[in-house]
Amino acid sequence: MSTIRILVADNHPVVSEGVALVLGQSPDIEVVGLASGGHEAVRLTRELLPDVLLLDYRMPDMEAPGVIQRLKADGATTAILILTNYEQASIAKHCLSQGALGFVAKSASNQELLDAIHAVAQGRSYLSSTLAASVSAGNGAQGLDNLSARELELLRLMGEGFSLQEAAHKMHVTESTVSTYRQRLMKKLSLRNTAEIIRFAVQQGLLDGLEPPAIAASQRTPPAPPHAPPHA
Repeated sequence: MSTIRILVADNHPVVSEGVALVLGQSPDIEVVGLASGGHEAVRLTRELLPDVLLLDYRMPDMEAPGVIQRLKADGATTAILILTNYEQASIAKHCLSQGALGFVAKSASNQELLDAIHAVAQGRSYLSSTLAASVSAGNGAQGLDNLSARELELLRLMGEGFSLQEAAHKMHVTESTVSTYRQRLMKKLSLRNTAEIIRFAVQQGLLDGLEPPAIAASQRTPPAPPHAPPHA
């Protein structure tokens, strides 16, 4: 087999550099670049034309579905393999529906990662063993397949406790646009209000490992009032 050229995208250098070190030990794999964000992953994929993009699901500037959509809109032939801590079937199924070829957990062994890379490089799909059964059975998606990347991003942000204004700022769009996303995702998921949106996001595992800011803020201990100066 010819050499598989790989671009690794992860916003944690210790992860991307560690993965690159592991992959560099394989004689038929060449790591051609490292990206630290979604936008950089799109740019470097366009410039370097790797065979495989090993893409972290969650990065601060753009999540995996957004990267996938942009590259697919370009007509890119790079195979996309998601490497992530999020092992929810709903997330895996959504990424696959957007055009990713594989989904592997960061807890996977080095050999499983290599197997996944070889599979997608040959145009075959690959799923971590922990996800294969539930995804093939159609469990857990519950409407997420119907959401656009931006609607899914807003769903997660609202689940974390961000207001529409805060979400608009993080997504770099207007509040009016975010309101439209909210209306669309509520209609697609048959949700009626913000409380149901948050509950749905939690049930789908979109917040696993995270503490919603609204909850965190409510649990902070308020600062003690300043002591009044002693009377003369």
